Amino acid sequence: MKILLSFDLSTDGDYQGLYTWLDNNNAVECGTSCAQIDLKSKKGLGKPWQSLIKDLQNDIKKNVKIKDGLFNDRIHVTFKTNNEIKSGFLFGKRKKAPWSGYAINSENDGRLELNE
Repeated sequence: MKILLSFDLSTDGDYQGLYTWLDNNNAVECGTSCAQIDLKSKKGLGKPWQSLIKDLQNDIKKNVKIKDGLFNDRIHVTFKTNNEIKSGFLFGKRKKAPWSGYAINSENDGRLELNE
């Protein structure tokens, strides 16, 4: 099973640990802070996806110092199983998007109504 990992570590995050882990797992670069890994090359071929993802999470936790808290490190996984795409955070959680607030809300965009 091929998975896509995206990562967002704090400025003092364990990049060396993460990059070493990615290199040891033959990860393929897929853009800024994204990598693809083939879990078939790891132990557990034939396991259910939940078990593979839990093993992946434990393996990363053993090799990378993940910071939790206000500026928590985040690692997100996306994969396909049974023709269904699944994704979620292995570590961390969703934050407010940097583009939030750029779209104009059609219900109340803050402009004065000058209808006469």
